[in-house]
Amino acid sequence: MTNHEEEKLRRDAERAARDSEKVGSMELNEATRRGIGQGKKRAARRRAVYGTGAVTAAAAAMIALSSSLMPGSGATGDEPGQPRVTAGVPNGGQEADAQKENPKDYRGVGMDANVSRIIERGHMSSIDRTVSKDGYTLTLRGEAMDDRKMFVALSVKNDTDQIARVSRTEVDFGEGVHSQWKSRMGTEGELIPGSTATYIAEIELSPEDEYPEDAIFRAGITPGDFGRPAGQEVTIDVPFKAHTEALKDEIETVEVNRELEVSGQKIEVKSVEITPLGIYLDYAENEANDKRLFSLIDPKLKLTDADGTTVANPRFIGGTYGKDTLNFEAADLESPSSIDFSVAGISAADPEQTRLVLDTETGKIVEGGEGLTVSVDPDEKEITLERTVGEYNEYNQVHADAFMLEETFTDAKGIEHKLSDPLGERENRDGKMTESLTVGLGAGEVAQPAEFRIRSYWNPILEAAELKIK
Repeated sequence: MTNHEEEKLRRDAERAARDSEKVGSMELNEATRRGIGQGKKRAARRRAVYGTGAVTAAAAAMIALSSSLMPGSGATGDEPGQPRVTAGVPNGGQEADAQKENPKDYRGVGMDANVSRIIERGHMSSIDRTVSKDGYTLTLRGEAMDDRKMFVALSVKNDTDQIARVSRTEVDFGEGVHSQWKSRMGTEGELIPGSTATYIAEIELSPEDEYPEDAIFRAGITPGDFGRPAGQEVTIDVPFKAHTEALKDEIETVEVNRELEVSGQKIEVKSVEITPLGIYLDYAENEANDKRLFSLIDPKLKLTDADGTTVANPRFIGGTYGKDTLNFEAADLESPSSIDFSVAGISAADPEQTRLVLDTETGKIVEGGEGLTVSVDPDEKEITLERTVGEYNEYNQVHADAFMLEETFTDAKGIEHKLSDPLGERENRDGKMTESLTVGLGAGEVAQPAEFRIRSYWNPILEAAELKIK
């Protein structure tokens, strides 16, 4: 799995489980180790899999499947069939002296260095809310949030007689407030009977939204091994008060509004936001560019203060075409005196090269699709597109954009259809990196030929550029 591969790995897992559970998230090492859901056309070749969603730079060993959350209500009483909620240390809400999580309590919990530092520096506020339901006990231990992301620490105890696993986690702030699960770190493998596991969930937030204190943490726990459920998912809701103001005074925003130019393509760097949880660089491509920008290659932020220089590592890199955000790890410094931003190049293509017209019944390419081959599975009503990315080397594995299509396509009658269950794969085929994308065409009739738009693929332009931000 490379640094530029995105999430929604649901399709094959659901097929293997015969729709008996909805897959919410998985870690890549679990997926590849167990080989769950490897379809008949892919079982012998798979090396990496990805779907659509967030793109990660630093956490390349993890995929997350996530969706925008709708409001829900959590039970707080002891009514029959309802979970039981207990509270430990009171949630400090917006109080400045709210209790912080103890780093010693997280020793041995698998997490990256960035999250470990956040806890060690006292940025994770304690919550200590517990809910028990159907033999599982979920304790919401703490959270840390700025205006872009949220880290939530939780522990789950399995008091049933079956192996189980945490299949999804969510944070619900109410209707219309953005919250999207990005990754889960922590104990690997299943919850064996009698065991307790601790996890850190990473949630994407939006700087455009105002987040209320009242929220619901929601987890799905499924008995059985991954892809082989032994029962229905148990949903546990934990109402809590988020510490929405705890880190507000530690956020610094640097307005930039200057352009970085690579091979004639202009990228406007809008602003850099520095918080205890991360560094966020907002950028947008110039509308006058003659190429469509897929990604920035090997972006780096160099920050300097009186104590020295730090190069921040990128984490999630993703967003929508024309406007994007680079998400870097938090830096070991405060209020840097200088900030430099650099890239090794861009991945981009002529807009016409993103257009693909093909017959979805025969797989014949009518227009576009240079270097692509298409196969059709009429029984599953799906198509698979394949292309050779380049040499199967470390650079391409780390930096190559995932091959993806836009979510909808238009048939010959002008009717728009939505693609379903995208599943991408990468493999080493005779020293070449080969990439494939399988998508479902939906249940409706498709008038031939149909027009698709390519959202991204690896087309590097290696030309270094640097911009002094501060």
